[in-house]
Amino acid sequence: MRIGAHNRTYAGQARNAVAGTVLAACLISVASAASAHIVPTPGLPAGRDTNELSVQVQGVISPRCAMGSGRTVNMGDLNRAALARVDLHLTCNLPFTLRMRAANGALKHAVMPGGQGGYSGAVPYGMDVNVPLLEPMLTRMGGVFSGSQLRAGVALDSRQAIAAGGAVIKFSTPGSNNDLLAGEYSEVITLTLEPKI
Repeated sequence: MRIGAHNRTYAGQARNAVAGTVLAACLISVASAASAHIVPTPGLPAGRDTNELSVQVQGVISPRCAMGSGRTVNMGDLNRAALARVDLHLTCNLPFTLRMRAANGALKHAVMPGGQGGYSGAVPYGMDVNVPLLEPMLTRMGGVFSGSQLRAGVALDSRQAIAAGGAVIKFSTPGSNNDLLAGEYSEVITLTLEPKI
């Protein structure tokens, strides 16, 4: 299974591929700036000396959202029930939406995804997503999605919370698929991190 991650609002994208593998990457630039300027005391004519002066200090923290570098996870023998876990670096200093979409909705055979004869060329799977958040107390968002749901596209909304750092994604296959064609099976899932600006 292959997972690609990118950000729609900012530049960043990375992908990797292996049958039954997981990959994620996203990058957003970060910058900060601060400034100070003198504000005349309200009500005093311009240019007059005074023994009172107001100084306004202000600064800016730019949005910073990122998903870490990709990795490969092999689901192994698909005739057996399998579970694979990916610990994903995910950070965002403002509320965000995490969108997920699958290309096929199943792990498909590399050559004959539609199957052949009495043998199937597709393996169903599930994906469990868990993202810790701060609101300001620690909370979480997530869900368990089937391949068909992911093909239609799903989204997780942090509402007013920000990322607490990291995310856990678990993939599972049911096993007992004795009618499968021999060969490699794969899927492509795209994760999109969208900061709410």
